[in-house]
Amino acid sequence: MDTRYEISLSAPFSKALNRLAGKDPDIVKRILAQLRYRLPLDPYPDEQGHDDIFHSTVVKNLEIDGYYVSRLKSLLFDKYRIFYLVDEDYSLIYVLEIAPRDSTTYDRHSPHYRTIKTLYLEYFQNRGQK
Repeated sequence: MDTRYEISLSAPFSKALNRLAGKDPDIVKRILAQLRYRLPLDPYPDEQGHDDIFHSTVVKNLEIDGYYVSRLKSLLFDKYRIFYLVDEDYSLIYVLEIAPRDSTTYDRHSPHYRTIKTLYLEYFQNRGQK
């Protein structure tokens, strides 16, 4: 039997999505569709016919620092990247951050790197309390 993952959104992700909705509601609809219908069935999607998700510079840099996250990219919202963690023990995908694909995307000192790290640690510190 295939596992269907539950999706949980971090507060910073939700706030960023609300801000984005004011600028581009169509993009937000596309992002939410991916989160509702794509990720719950396949938490490690393969966008371009190869294992692209694990070739992201951001994901590799975070992994070096001990943060095991995944990245969702899609042609449906190609100017943004969504970062999340997969908790297979709880069949849960916790969406951490949405980052615009711009000059700061790969900057290890950018706000989205800090947010991802903070939320990742908070998730696992609070996991036993769920």
